[in-house]
Amino acid sequence: MVSPMMPWHLLLALSLVPGEDLPATSLPGWVPHPGPADELSSDRQCANYSRICWQVSLQDGRLSVSRAPDGPRQDPIPFVPSLEGVLPIPAPPPPPRGMAAAARRWDPALYAEKYARRHALKVAGGWLIGFGAGEYGGSLWWYADNGVGKRKLLSDNIIGLRSLGPRIALAFAGLAHMGTDAGRALLLSLTADGWAVASSADLGSAPLVSSPADHDRVVVVTNDALLSVSAALQVRRLANVNLSGLHPCSVVVLRAGTIYVGMRLFVLRAVPAEDAYALRWFVPEHCPQFFVDPTKLDCLCLPAR
Repeated sequence: MVSPMMPWHLLLALSLVPGEDLPATSLPGWVPHPGPADELSSDRQCANYSRICWQVSLQDGRLSVSRAPDGPRQDPIPFVPSLEGVLPIPAPPPPPRGMAAAARRWDPALYAEKYARRHALKVAGGWLIGFGAGEYGGSLWWYADNGVGKRKLLSDNIIGLRSLGPRIALAFAGLAHMGTDAGRALLLSLTADGWAVASSADLGSAPLVSSPADHDRVVVVTNDALLSVSAALQVRRLANVNLSGLHPCSVVVLRAGTIYVGMRLFVLRAVPAEDAYALRWFVPEHCPQFFVDPTKLDCLCLPAR
């Protein structure tokens, strides 16, 4: 029996469903939800406080929904990268609770090692590696296969890297913080002088997660939309959706074009129709109701009655 006060981080639901698109009314192990209301609504605030994020992925041709790993995403690479210069040197951030400011020295390389997201892509002639530390900055680099040589390509928060072939790739960069919300897609190509940024396109909002849709198109999730970005940097708005405060952490595209987005508290499904995408929200069936516990600063759930 599920405790009526069980915190979300103890509810490690896992569902596996066929990889083909499902009827728009079903997602095994989950129940429909009307979706979060505006930024001040209780359900959106609960999602913001939730300690887990739902990860959607394809495993052996089946859609998997599970708890995303804690901590920043850091793609594995076969060497220990030099982190000198990957983050700028801004004013030191506030010290952690209980630590005196004078006792903490700002070390950008150490911060990048422990807290920055790291996206890595094996390409011809080495690796493309992007770092993102939110308001503390980020950058995109080319690293040699052995990690010894490196060259900076861009100063920006890198949110994702996607291969379009051995000599071409897409990078997604941007930042949503305080009053800032900006993002762009960048076309990267291998030239006679090495990897370089060939061109870019404005996304209108910071990219949060991305997933390949086909061989030359990527689906990108921002705070206010689901986008499609092509190898020619053509940006198409697939659906308008307010994801502010929900912290999307994963997205996957099924064969027939249905998109699943995993985030805190919710899973969103977008099914292509004739001229739009039909959106449907889901929560785990064992947690259809929830609220913020102000003493624990956590999102707690109530079982179905």
